[in-house]
Formats: sequence, C-alpha cells, structure tokens
Amino acid sequence: MTPWLLIPLIAGILLLWRIPLCTPKQSSNPAAVSIIIPARNEEGNIAGLLESINRQEHPPREVIVVDDYSDDATVDIARNLGAKIIRPPALPAGWRGKTWACQQGARTAEGEALVFMDADTTLLPNALARICALFFENRIGALSLGPYHCVKRLHEQFSLLFNLLTFIGVGSFSAWGSPAKPRGLFGPFLMIDRNVYNSIGGHGAVKGEILENMALTRILQKHNVEMLCLGGRGVINIRMYPEGIHALAEGWTKAFAAGSSMTTPATMLLSIFWLSGAVLAFAVAVAALFTGLDALTAGLMYFAYAVAFYWMARGIGSFSIWTALLYPLPLIFFFLVFVRSAILNCTHKTVIWRGRKIQS
Repeated sequence: MTPWLLIPLIAGILLLWRIPLCTPKQSSNPAAVSIIIPARNEEGNIAGLLESINRQEHPPREVIVVDDYSDDATVDIARNLGAKIIRPPALPAGWRGKTWACQQGARTAEGEALVFMDADTTLLPNALARICALFFENRIGALSLGPYHCVKRLHEQFSLLFNLLTFIGVGSFSAWGSPAKPRGLFGPFLMIDRNVYNSIGGHGAVKGEILENMALTRILQKHNVEMLCLGGRGVINIRMYPEGIHALAEGWTKAFAAGSSMTTPATMLLSIFWLSGAVLAFAVAVAALFTGLDALTAGLMYFAYAVAFYWMARGIGSFSIWTALLYPLPLIFFFLVFVRSAILNCTHKTVIWRGRKIQS
C-alpha cells in the first residue's frame, strides 16, 4: 500500500502550490494611509511594530493604536513611540473586541486607505512604500498579506500545521486558485480603500465574528470589490504566541472551529486526505521496523512527506528542517487542539484570551 500514499502527498502539495509575493517594481509614498492597530494587553509586541513603522523611509499619514481596555503598559509604550491613542466606548453586545476596536479606529482615521495591522506583526524596511505602490497603482479595493512567521522558540514550531492550513484556507495559493480571487483574507494585515470600507459597513458588517477577515471576504465578494491576497515574506513578519505553549494552544483554539466552518468542503476534504496520508506514512514506517515489511520503501515514503512539509513551510515561516523531519509531533499537537476546539464549540464553552472570555 505504500506507493498509494503518494496520492495524498501530491494533493497536499497542490493545495499550497505557490505563494506570490508583494514585489512591485517601484515604491509609492504612503502619506495617504492611516495605520490602525487594535491592541489589548500587547506590551510585549506593540513596541516592535511601532518601531518598525517609525523606521520606514516614508511614514504613513498617521498611526492609531486603539486600546481595547488593556491593563498592562500597552498604552504608555505606544504613546512614547508617537502613536495616536484612542480608547473606544465600552464593548457593545454582539461585538468582538477586535472588530469594535477596528471600527472605532476607522472612524477616527483621516487617510484615503486604511491599514489594519495586528500588534504582533512588524514591517521590514521600505515595506510600506512597496505595499502602497502595489495597492494604489493597481487600484485594488482590498489587499491582504500573510505575514512570514518568525519562529524563535521551540514551542513556536508547533504552529506549523496551523500556519500551513491558514494559507491553504484562503484559497489563493493552490494549483487552481488565484491571488485575485481569494476565499479568505489574512487577519494580521488588511489594506482597504476607505470608500470601499464605508460602503460595506466596515467591521460592523462582521461585528460578531471571531475570524472577521474571513467573513469580510464574503462581504467584499458580494459587493464585487477587487481583492488581492499575497504572501508577506520580505515585507511583513509576525511572531505568534511567544509567551509559551499554553498561549499557543489557547490562541489557535479560539479560532479553529470558525476557521474550519469557513473552509470550502473541497479544500477541507483534500486537507483531511493529505493529513491522513501523512499519518499513514508515519504509521507504516513505524510498523516496518517491527513487522519485516519493506523498511526502505516505507522510510522513503515518510521522508517524502517530511520533505514536502519543509518545502511548503519555507514560504510561510522560518520553521526548522527538524520540525518537518519530525512532523508527527506538530501533527499530534494539531489534532489535540482541533479536538479541544471542537469540544468547546459543541458544548458552547469559552477560552480565555488576553484576559477576556471568548466563545470558541
């Protein structure tokens, strides 16, 4: 049965076939851009993002940090680094903290284009001018970039499967997908024309969504807004859940059920097919060590999956080759979080994120 495992392997590769990057031929002045950063207890991240913005050769019109009732040093750090601070009214019923913060930031912003950025992202040198060139010269209504994941600590390697499936889920990077026709947008970075944003009702149109980026995509599609979804390597980085394994598990749990429900059935089935093949390849390789099966063939098949994991991962983050070679470990962690998220979703229980209860 071992050669048949090549079929799910190929399916996985086709799901993340190529990741086009933000590579315009020239730069553009981002003076018409307002950057909006929703932030709740982000004292460990906010300085890195604001410093990267301050280092841009051409600065934006303004940088707005919307304080979502932080009880740490987020506001002081942001103010000292020159950001405009606003604190919105109390969170109304039916809204999520992030969607409410983004909506209030947009109301205050003065720019012709709005850039929503998560606090754990950072811009590379001259990145903002390059992004603006792509956005304005091509007259895109909404541009989303998938940040390159800078993995530094051991536990962060366990985000491998989640990151891969996030890129797969937007539907732009498969062998049959198109960056100009995404099925989802990335949450950490969204640039949108102000008139477009207002015409769809802003974040008010998706106020109760955990993955507001995925829900916004459907709204933009209904309004026939031209979108573009690209990889962010070389332009924007992200550091996810450096606090520890518990934060990593909680962070992915809060969004997993929502992300799964918004994935198309075809993509979901192919993803399950691919991951099932990866599990079987590992199982066959282990069985071959004890049963006298063709250990060489089984070992080569396992190695093929490991190489494919690394090939897919290198475009989305600095994951170690050892993480790919030992892919059953992040795969097991992935399944555990998936099951936990499903249980919490079915039982309508909550997780705690940034000191706030969130329905899974």
